[in-house]
Amino acid sequence: MMRYDPKTQRLETDAGELIKEISCPLSKKWDQLMPWADDWAQSIGQNPSGLELGGEWYSWAQLEERGLQPPEPAPARKKYCGSCQKCVIDVNSYTEAQIQAVCEVDKQACIHLRLNHPELTVVNAESEEDSRACGYEGVSRRGLPIVQTARTLAALEDGVRRGYRPLFVSTEPQGRVKSKFGIVCWPQQKYVMNYRDFRQPTGITGGESDECIETMIWHDRDRHSSPLAAYLVPATLNKGDRVYLADVIEEIVASTWNQGDSYRLTESEATWEGDGFAIDPPRVIEALG
Repeated sequence: MMRYDPKTQRLETDAGELIKEISCPLSKKWDQLMPWADDWAQSIGQNPSGLELGGEWYSWAQLEERGLQPPEPAPARKKYCGSCQKCVIDVNSYTEAQIQAVCEVDKQACIHLRLNHPELTVVNAESEEDSRACGYEGVSRRGLPIVQTARTLAALEDGVRRGYRPLFVSTEPQGRVKSKFGIVCWPQQKYVMNYRDFRQPTGITGGESDECIETMIWHDRDRHSSPLAAYLVPATLNKGDRVYLADVIEEIVASTWNQGDSYRLTESEATWEGDGFAIDPPRVIEALG
């Protein structure tokens, strides 16, 4: 049996060995994350446009007009956090051994574990949401409605079926955000190293006189791998309404480094203008060193 203490945020074996510290710096819930698939173009597994009943085809809207309940999509086994740009794995159908294996293979893995897991004993139990609904409802800490971003076909299909209108935004790189990746190779010593900081030493003992091959790669390491990106706009928004964008699509610089690196704005407040969002200009943070 596993045990979890919400106060210490430690998930342990019955013998007290640490499996993982489960904590979210933003205190996000499972239903605030977006459905994810291993392939961004993977569908939700059912016809996203409608359903065939008795030899006739009905759209989801027609089913609702007839008082019929459209089937819910299969529960997402992974969801995407735009703030951290990481996937969270739902391990509630996993055994204790499988959960341990996931955490051992990837020490940085994010998991979602409910307190009612059959192999879990909770110390100092606290209430937790038990919803598998996808993340559309909710407000930010400042009370602003949260607008989610679909980064996969499954998330887009699910959002459209729930009545949200997609606002597609280009993911084509603009060149505003970039990070360096330096590589140095000494063939005679069969040694290769990489660095991201110009102050990092580029040499090894006795190797400075060897023939050296060096290159610098500039790239946007935080750019999302999916070419699909759309804000899921609720029908209740009126022009001028303030919102919170949980996963900013546009390539906007939020911070810079005097070594030439610049980093993306990942979340922001914005104003709905009727045909798009006016994102609040970030106060660009400059880092020296």
